[in-house]
Amino acid sequence: MLLLASVGVTGAAAFNAQRAVWSHQRTAARLLRDYASFTAWTSQRKIEAGLEGAVMASLQYVMHGREPHRFQRNGPRPNANELWNYYNNNDRYRTRFCTSKRCPESFPPSAYFGFTIGADTLQVSPRAAVPEADAWLEVAPESDKRWLVDSLTAHVRKVHDPDENYEVLVSPRFGTGRMIAYVLMPTEAGDTLVYGVEFGATTSRHILKDAVVHEHLLPNAVMLGKDNEDLLGIRIVGRGSLPLYESANWPTTSYVAVLELAPRFGGLKVQTSVRPEYANQLVIGGLPRSRLPLLLVMFVVSAALAVVAVIQLRREEELARLRSDFVSSVSHELRTPLAQIRLFLETLRLGRFTTEAQRQWSLDNIDRETNRLSHLVENVLSFARAGHAPSPRAMPEATDLAFEIEQIARAFEPLAASRRASLALELAPNVVSPLQREAFRQVLINLLDNAVKYGPSGQTVRISLAQTGSSARITVTDEGPGVPAREREAIWTPFYRGNAAAAQGAGGSGIGLTIVKDLVAQMGGRIEVVSSARGAAFQIELPAAQHPGPAAAPADVALTLRTS
Repeated sequence: MLLLASVGVTGAAAFNAQRAVWSHQRTAARLLRDYASFTAWTSQRKIEAGLEGAVMASLQYVMHGREPHRFQRNGPRPNANELWNYYNNNDRYRTRFCTSKRCPESFPPSAYFGFTIGADTLQVSPRAAVPEADAWLEVAPESDKRWLVDSLTAHVRKVHDPDENYEVLVSPRFGTGRMIAYVLMPTEAGDTLVYGVEFGATTSRHILKDAVVHEHLLPNAVMLGKDNEDLLGIRIVGRGSLPLYESANWPTTSYVAVLELAPRFGGLKVQTSVRPEYANQLVIGGLPRSRLPLLLVMFVVSAALAVVAVIQLRREEELARLRSDFVSSVSHELRTPLAQIRLFLETLRLGRFTTEAQRQWSLDNIDRETNRLSHLVENVLSFARAGHAPSPRAMPEATDLAFEIEQIARAFEPLAASRRASLALELAPNVVSPLQREAFRQVLINLLDNAVKYGPSGQTVRISLAQTGSSARITVTDEGPGVPAREREAIWTPFYRGNAAAAQGAGGSGIGLTIVKDLVAQMGGRIEVVSSARGAAFQIELPAAQHPGPAAAPADVALTLRTS
């Protein structure tokens, strides 16, 4: 629970840290959007002033508002050509809208046009030497001119605000980036004349750009010493996102403000943003970077370490339990032969055995229990040395395995007899292996001890020896319940006791097979559980060598030791 609490504290700290970052990010985003909104507002004012200056400089001569113009009845009315004369010859009109830096005359229209509401004829007077890219009305087919007459007539009757002196229109039909402005001139005769100008794409772009580049759109303290186009992104579009002007390298950012111009400017919108490369300089402390990936990694690592710690604690607890069981089992295993030895010694000391046969029988029992005690002590010492620096061992020597196995079987015979088991040997002669004799003896005794311990009373434990190629194969087979396939790897684990051992309640320390596998590996061999028709079969393979002496027996020798 303490580990879980530490993980919870880590998660809470990570969440609070990320929440602070989110709060800082929201504050920075609001600030940058406020800068963009302020830029849009100042841009709107300057663009409206710039467009109004260009339109008024071109059409103020024919602006009469709602007051009818007093033409003589059936007298001449100004046509599109005459508007050029007004524009070129009346400086007092054109200079009225000049500022200290520029005059609207820098943006002359591409063409004038005029028509009477209800008429079909459109008079067009293009400016001399108009660039081809700006000459729409001059080169427009009659169908486009008729469309313009019909569109402006519909606009005047349905959309036009009588309180406005002029209106600006943008349409894809004009071509990309072109604007048309028109004014109305009512007459005493009841007619309404429409006069207008076309601003080509180049001129329109110059008008819009001029409005947003000469004066700072943000306070000087915020501009960082940059020009508008260096610090900001500005884009002006018509309805349907029809582009009219866009500053170089429009930035990819989410901090964009959009503001629509006054209705008389035909739905033009200005979009502004702060370039992201300067955002860190506009926000105190810079834009906060998300630490979420790092915090998530830290939290996951913390949780993983806590899980590992819990697993390790459980393993330590299990190991402590296994060690406790091991000590208990070893103590019980040691107590039994010691009690037997003490019993027989007391019997001999008190002279209760009167015949020589009885005394010999008692000594044989003492010898058997002493061997069992020695076997248990050797196992415990071998297991205690595992994982530490290896103790010095005898050098391997070429050993006749048949002779060695027979000697070990004879030594083990009293222990087998105490459990009513017999040993059957099937040993091929002249099988020689370089091995450590004491280690091999401990391996075989451990296997025989397990065989007689877990097998039924009256069983026969078989030991076979054969040579297969360059290997000597030794197999110990009992008649017990065998080893299930699912346990054939686990039985080599220290302190592990299989289901058969638990079911029979047989004693044991759980380290015998661990020692066996370790000793066999040290001798350069391997051991495994193999399939058997009945019981468990442990098969050892050791490296074989040529017998140094002449063959003294047939190829196969069968030797059986029977114990009563």
